[in-house]
Amino acid sequence: LQKEKPDADMEDLVKEADEIVAQEIRERTEKREADAKEALENEAKERGFNSVEAMQKFDDEKLKLENEAKKAQVELSEQAQIKEDDGKDEEEEVTSKNMENVDPEEAFVASLSSCHMLFFLSLAQRQKIVIDEYCDDAVGYLDKDEHGRMAMTRVVLRPRCRYAGEAPDSALIEKLHHRAHELCFIANSVTSDVVTEIQK
Repeated sequence: LQKEKPDADMEDLVKEADEIVAQEIRERTEKREADAKEALENEAKERGFNSVEAMQKFDDEKLKLENEAKKAQVELSEQAQIKEDDGKDEEEEVTSKNMENVDPEEAFVASLSSCHMLFFLSLAQRQKIVIDEYCDDAVGYLDKDEHGRMAMTRVVLRPRCRYAGEAPDSALIEKLHHRAHELCFIANSVTSDVVTEIQK
């Protein structure tokens, strides 16, 4: 600037230089914001949302559900009943009422239950189904596997929902539970037979 305006006052030159720098910063900031906005819009479109706001609302609610599910996992384990084969053709029902001493079998059943619940609630939300209450009296079966070793051979999920307003079509609910089972990474990671029995 001094070369371009050799007769200008130094104070004025400094002020003008500051304004140029400030303008460049504003332009860069606006470009970053525009690029970020475009990236979000593209992401929303790719994920099937009609707006960025809808995508962000879905992600916020999903995160909230995940946090609630983690908090509820120990509580669900209290409901997770373990039926153990004692070798006398009788099944012994074992439950844990001590929240500080959840055994591994109960935690195993609870993890399958909470994972399924998370995906089901997420899928239901996409269908605009409002669920007031979700419970699952999941049951695990401890028995000998094909190699004669004791294992959790089967887990039965028994989800029951209370809906806001009229209950959705049962075929749709069955479809959502089936899809939730397919998506559940815990169920996909174990050899146990995982069955879903939808409760009325």
